[in-house]
Amino acid sequence: MYQIIDLHQDLMNHMRRPEMYPNGIQTNFEYLERNNIKLLIASVFPVRNDEDYYHVDNLIEIEEDFIRYLDQCCNRPGWLIVRSETDLLRLAEEPNMHGLILHLEGLNPIVDNIWPYFERWHGYGWRSVGPVWNLPNALGGGVYDTKKGLTQFGKEVIEWAQDRNMIIDFAHMNEATFRDALAVVKGPILVSHSLAYVVNSTPRNLTDSLLREIAKREGVLGIYLVGDFVKQKNVVEIPDVIDHIDHLVNVMGIDHIALGTDFGGLAEGFVQGLDSVDGLALLWDGMEKRGYGITDIRKVAYDNAWRVLVNILGN
Repeated sequence: MYQIIDLHQDLMNHMRRPEMYPNGIQTNFEYLERNNIKLLIASVFPVRNDEDYYHVDNLIEIEEDFIRYLDQCCNRPGWLIVRSETDLLRLAEEPNMHGLILHLEGLNPIVDNIWPYFERWHGYGWRSVGPVWNLPNALGGGVYDTKKGLTQFGKEVIEWAQDRNMIIDFAHMNEATFRDALAVVKGPILVSHSLAYVVNSTPRNLTDSLLREIAKREGVLGIYLVGDFVKQKNVVEIPDVIDHIDHLVNVMGIDHIALGTDFGGLAEGFVQGLDSVDGLALLWDGMEKRGYGITDIRKVAYDNAWRVLVNILGN
């Protein structure tokens, strides 16, 4: 069984909102343990019933979810919140240890004096930020907005986060915000969950030009397992995912591809066989059938993400 780093799961959202996922369990701590998920970037993603992602009440929900993650890891043997390179090295040295990196997906709810919130969340262990989600916000433009770039406030947030060795996640950025952020972010670029636009032309997938920017900056892109973004057809299958990997290898090279499943955030549109963490072995089998060797699969499953995370958290 391959050791795995998953760059994106909506773990807490899935665990406390099971009614949103009628197709069954996609992820939880038991699933992660039995499938050898060594390290997970675990998202906080506040969702209101009215889909008002900008409501300031979401600040309370964000804080509550950070605390829930802390409670889970404190009360579950073999788990830790990863805050630094030291914690990463502890994971590497202890075979039965698993880690969570706390991520906030989309800084949509913003108040005038947001900085004390940021400092408090950082104290809880927050180490990864996605400045935007699909819609534009005070920091920049998401993929459903083609014009808005990174704002001055967005630049300030990125600089604040980088001063604290935090991960800046480029997922969900439109091209203008992506390119503006490239000029601000230092070091390797991390896109937690996306795919290749050439293979399936949806706004959530990245053009070859942006993929080359990731490789040029020694970064990594996590393969996303939402069926509609993999391919537009009735039944999306594992070979369709491998088609994206093939294209990414041709454009970026194998050293820049990782895993970012979005398990816990998949409400519909599954890849057949990949409807939970339990299905990941089928993805590696699919890569083997396509001709990928053990070394390359290990790079996608673990090694590439590890290299980038150590670089960012260790600076």
